[in-house]
Amino acid sequence: MTADGTSIEPDDSDTVPIAAQKPGIRGFARASMGTAGTLAGMVFGQAANAVALIFIARRTSLSEFGAFIGLYAAAITVGNLIDFGSSAFWSRELARGVPTDGYWRRLTTRTSVACLPVGAFTVVAIAILRDQLPIWCIVGVCLQALTIGLAGATGAAVRALASPARTEWFIAAGNLMLLAAALVSTERTILSIAGLAACVSWLLTASLGYSTVRGRVQPSRAPRQPFENPWRGSRHFGIASLAVTLGGFIVPLVGVVAGSEAAASLGSVSRWSQPVTLIAASYATFMAPRFAAARSDLDAVRLLRLAAPTIGLGLLISLGLTLAAPILVDSLLGDDYGRSVLLLRLYCLAAIPVLIGQPTVALLQARGQERAVSRAYVIFSSGSVAFSVGLAAAYGAPAVPAVSLAGSALVACWALTRVFRILKPDGDLIPRR
Repeated sequence: MTADGTSIEPDDSDTVPIAAQKPGIRGFARASMGTAGTLAGMVFGQAANAVALIFIARRTSLSEFGAFIGLYAAAITVGNLIDFGSSAFWSRELARGVPTDGYWRRLTTRTSVACLPVGAFTVVAIAILRDQLPIWCIVGVCLQALTIGLAGATGAAVRALASPARTEWFIAAGNLMLLAAALVSTERTILSIAGLAACVSWLLTASLGYSTVRGRVQPSRAPRQPFENPWRGSRHFGIASLAVTLGGFIVPLVGVVAGSEAAASLGSVSRWSQPVTLIAASYATFMAPRFAAARSDLDAVRLLRLAAPTIGLGLLISLGLTLAAPILVDSLLGDDYGRSVLLLRLYCLAAIPVLIGQPTVALLQARGQERAVSRAYVIFSSGSVAFSVGLAAAYGAPAVPAVSLAGSALVACWALTRVFRILKPDGDLIPRR
């Protein structure tokens, strides 16, 4: 029961109450199972999305698919810009016990405000792509920028009040809908149907999320505000998210300064270490509400011990990929990509500090340190881009994963140093912002 009379009804199986427990065998087991469920949902959802896009690519021309996938990625980017960290902020606040009626009002306000930029985005896309894609395809894909925000917001509530794993499986259900649309459509109608399905799939995810959490919190007794800024408090979450996206520009920029061969070598293996980073992301996603709901900062830090099995599994996978790099590159890419062996090994080693850094950063954000995290991410991400491009021009492609290794290690060390300030008997030393 919160101070204003709001009652919260947590899930009995894998929700917030674990946050107040001390690590033990049961805690390790529940954290491992929750992480595994979250990871499975992530992998299944990404696989369904990838297969759907493959089917769309096989039934369309190269130019049509190029226009479709470019618009598809742009719509997701617009949706994430509109969100600007608000879903992550709301998830933390709900885990702390903030009433949800204000949450739903802010979501309604954000969606209403977002209609204007999404409408403008749709008009521009129609003007540019109307000769390459059907109108219904363009409209459906562009409206995805709006519905993905609804899915992200309801997913934030599910993470905080029910289970992070459910959020990932709801996203997977939406991707399965996109896959089904690609399978049942004909070559003549696939673009229109896929475009509309891209929009509706996120509505399905949002509906599943809303049906899960709508009865978990009773309305607040606090007076309603005429207008609530839906992005209030989320600025630093949004800045951190934007800083992370800077890494996506490294390979194209390396292609400019070091040549297309260097870019091809990097692009061919840069995502092969993703199984390790997905493990870190799934653990951080599962534990973030627990970190936020912990009774003190010291209790939240104790929960980091539950990461031991996750770190161990990620370390084994990373070392396995490092040792198997020559075989994997030769069998999957061929002799022309022999230089990619060193790149793959460096990327796998760079993923190891992420196993520690990402959960620790999630803890800092959950305990009110989002401003420090956003500043650190801006510094490390911009520095990583600058050093990667500059050193690649002088030393070639291996400089990029080497900088990535150094950057991920620095982030992990910085986050751990920040957390060590809490490891004192009185606890709760991190100032809330």
